[in-house]
Amino acid sequence: MWDFPCDQCGACCRVIDCSFLTEDNKCSIYEKRPFICNTKKMFDEVYSKSMSKAMYFKQSEVACNNLKELYNG
Repeated sequence: MWDFPCDQCGACCRVIDCSFLTEDNKCSIYEKRPFICNTKKMFDEVYSKSMSKAMYFKQSEVACNNLKELYNG
């Protein structure tokens, strides 16, 4: 089963200038984070009708890696 390998680096949060991002790049509300920040919920409720879970998580991982390269050098 595919799962998104989030390492909580904070790169995606910096893109949207999230006010819940801590100084050490962690989400201060991770367990209660918004729907848009939860890749599993986004797949289940939005993308599951248009693509496979494997494809969704793979695309999410590619986007994540691009953001890491941009923000973490």
